[in-house]
Amino acid sequence: MITAFIKMTYAIYYFKDKTVEVGKVDWMRVEDQKETSSKNITQCPNLEDEDGWISVKWERGKKKKDGPAFFPAKVLMLGGKSA
Repeated sequence: MITAFIKMTYAIYYFKDKTVEVGKVDWMRVEDQKETSSKNITQCPNLEDEDGWISVKWERGKKKKDGPAFFPAKVLMLGGKSA
């Protein structure tokens, strides 16, 4: 059996203020990328639950203040090319 590794390229970020954004995976810390990519997600994360939030670097849009800032988000990672 051959198992291909799918490199995660993009993610859907669900922020605590109920906004949803699509962006690059590298906005997360490497540790959070590894943990998130190992989970099998079958539905939208529960945004009311206090567990599972990670800190995401956000550099654009209404969340930007004076440069990059970090915001709590729940993440659904999307695959790209096989590695």
